[in-house]
Amino acid sequence: MSKLTPGKEYERKFLVRSGSFAGSFEKRTAMRRDIRQGYLALAPAQLRVRESDGAFVLEIKGDDDLELDPKPLSRAEGRILLREYAPRVASIIEKARYEVPAGFDGLMWEVDVFIGDNAPLIVAEIEMPSKGYALDTDAFPRWIGPEVTADARFKNKNLAVKPFRKWPKSEQKKILKLMGL
Repeated sequence: MSKLTPGKEYERKFLVRSGSFAGSFEKRTAMRRDIRQGYLALAPAQLRVRESDGAFVLEIKGDDDLELDPKPLSRAEGRILLREYAPRVASIIEKARYEVPAGFDGLMWEVDVFIGDNAPLIVAEIEMPSKGYALDTDAFPRWIGPEVTADARFKNKNLAVKPFRKWPKSEQKKILKLMGL
């Protein structure tokens, strides 16, 4: 859920240079959350159930930057939706999320280290207060790699439908090279 612009989410995504992030000061001091999420619907809006550190929420996100307030679920409801219904739509996404202060404009990086079928992808997102917000790319940490915001394959819903391990080997090799792997 957007912390900057309620009801809307403006973000940019970047690959992470794995070696630089793995040994960075930021990772050692960042807040980590373990996340599992699955989709109950993918279109026209995404309806997803997310488990984060034992708590479950139901979220609605639209392709037009729309993001509605998450609705808390009981553990029983969340488990049933995530285990029984979401796998019928797409695979479950598993990741460790690190929240790292960007060091400028009070913004935060959310770095997702994917587990399972999307490993070894590492993607960083930065949420901005407006759609045309200018980021100071000179202030980016050394572990930020190429931008992938416009590449639909890196959207979580698409990684659920077609996980990284199911991409053509040639595409996997290109991405891993960009990540320094």
